[in-house]
Amino acid sequence: MEQHAGSDLYHAVPLSLKPTSFRLLTLHPGKVDSLISCTLRSTDLEWNEDYEALSYTWEKHNGCAQVKLNGYDFNEATNNLVSALNHLRDPDKPRTLWVDALCIHQKSNTEKNHQIRCMAQIYKRAKRVLVWLGEAIIVDGRDTASDAKDLLKNLAPFSHGAGMTWDQFKSIEETMTPAYYHLVHAYENCIPPLLDCLWFSRVWVLQEIAMGKEVTVIRGSTSLEWSQISDGLSALSQLEVQNTTISALNRYYRAEVKTSALCREFQNNGTQWALFRASNLPDRLATLLLLTNGLGSTDPRDHLFALLNMAGSQEEIEAEPSLRQNYNASTIEVLKELAIYLLKSRKNLDIFYGVSWVDIPLRENLPSWVPTWDSHRHGHLRRYIQPTGIITPPMDAPAEIIISEDRNTVTIKGRFVDRIQIVGRRPRKPQDGSETLWHGKAFLESWEEECLKPFCEKHGITIEDGLPVWSQTLFHDQVSDNQAACDSSHANQYLALRKYEPLPGGTNEPETEDMQRADVNHLIFSSSHFDMLEGEGATPFVTEQGFIGLGDGAAASPGDYVCIFQGSPVPYIIRHATEAEYFLNGPCYLWPFMKDNDNDWMPKQYEDWITLC
Repeated sequence: MEQHAGSDLYHAVPLSLKPTSFRLLTLHPGKVDSLISCTLRSTDLEWNEDYEALSYTWEKHNGCAQVKLNGYDFNEATNNLVSALNHLRDPDKPRTLWVDALCIHQKSNTEKNHQIRCMAQIYKRAKRVLVWLGEAIIVDGRDTASDAKDLLKNLAPFSHGAGMTWDQFKSIEETMTPAYYHLVHAYENCIPPLLDCLWFSRVWVLQEIAMGKEVTVIRGSTSLEWSQISDGLSALSQLEVQNTTISALNRYYRAEVKTSALCREFQNNGTQWALFRASNLPDRLATLLLLTNGLGSTDPRDHLFALLNMAGSQEEIEAEPSLRQNYNASTIEVLKELAIYLLKSRKNLDIFYGVSWVDIPLRENLPSWVPTWDSHRHGHLRRYIQPTGIITPPMDAPAEIIISEDRNTVTIKGRFVDRIQIVGRRPRKPQDGSETLWHGKAFLESWEEECLKPFCEKHGITIEDGLPVWSQTLFHDQVSDNQAACDSSHANQYLALRKYEPLPGGTNEPETEDMQRADVNHLIFSSSHFDMLEGEGATPFVTEQGFIGLGDGAAASPGDYVCIFQGSPVPYIIRHATEAEYFLNGPCYLWPFMKDNDNDWMPKQYEDWITLC
């Protein structure tokens, strides 16, 4: 008779009460695609056993498959996990692994609470962390992961120092396989298949990679060292200076590049790590939350739990009841208590960056001011809020906050700026397969009619005179030490898409090659920038007094207010909930308050007390 795995299996392989107790998995040898057979056993971190720790994504939506676990039929291993085990299995000898889904009884909150406290040490003491990205992706008969490996290896040496010169850029192109006729073509065809996987979007990976002694990344039959990925992607970031197209492509993979850079920072940068550890626990935790905002987890509580072991010692965490890793506490309770802890201890409102107005099941019962940390919708404001390294800079003026006795509302000192009068249409990707550039141009024209034209009428200026402010608002997230050059770049990139006119059988070509390169680069960059805004739902708006802004289209409606809170680096959109209370909809950009990217735009006096519910 078949035995089905459940509590009996884990009771037969019990954990001790010691905080260092955990289980290891023996993956038995077998032929490719035969039934996976494993054996669990209890052990202890203090015994210093040799094992490898698997880092992967569950991907429950892709279904589950069966494995044999201590003779039991275990039916809850996801297909992605089974695929990973199949690739890792040796045909002749056993392999010792740690795999969370199998080594932890996932239906026991008590055991999960116990194991999550030692998870960082499990990865730290493993002889190797194995990152499984998924099966190979074959395009035109080529293994894209193998080609990506070659490309990243060529780029990796240029990840340090002052960056890459144009001659070095061209020399790398000459070393590329004939299948890719230039470096950008290689990037477009190799890097997306490597990065387009859920693994890079998981908040857990920061701990798993940062703690690992050695890290090997596997995609199908191709394996490469983590340093090759992180250094190669770092070099690609530096290439933005040399090639605007690469800059545009990097914008699509900002989260993936960010994740790899963060892991690399924690692994290799001793100075930054020392500074990070020297700050207090609330600031360390807030820094990690801000840096990982938008990364996902199967359980929303894990956005906190996955970062705690990096933010502080177990003693520090246990001393703060709001931070204890407890799966018996509801998701709403965990997120709300975390927000209150950070607000009270830091007097800084930067955590509101993690608020999202998107339809989230939690939002119905969660106060609007409590961050869920899963929002991708404020990327254009990232540079105003997120730390540039791994240290969060202090605010000049601390926030003044009053938390209600029922802990459901917060009252914050601030100032009402203006009321939103007009909101542009929310951008949407074409559903009919029409050309992206043409679609972007059409949307910009509709935004000009809906927002730019009324803005110019309010200020008594022509459309052409209003374009510099308009383009600056749409492209405000670009950084330049030279503000005049940055403003000129804003206008050029906007105008490139604005004047785009595709012709049957070809395009209008500029008179010279240099002009062509400049126009094409501006066009590609502005198009990709529009795609990024589209992905975030960013939409322009105009206020009653003639200010112009950019915010989440789902969070902005005519009649909403724009306000500035003391202790916040950006303005926010709020909406009446009752006569005396407001919903916090999310952050926004507002011209002219943030024009010079410094704190001069902030008001010197805050006269209003604003209650958020």
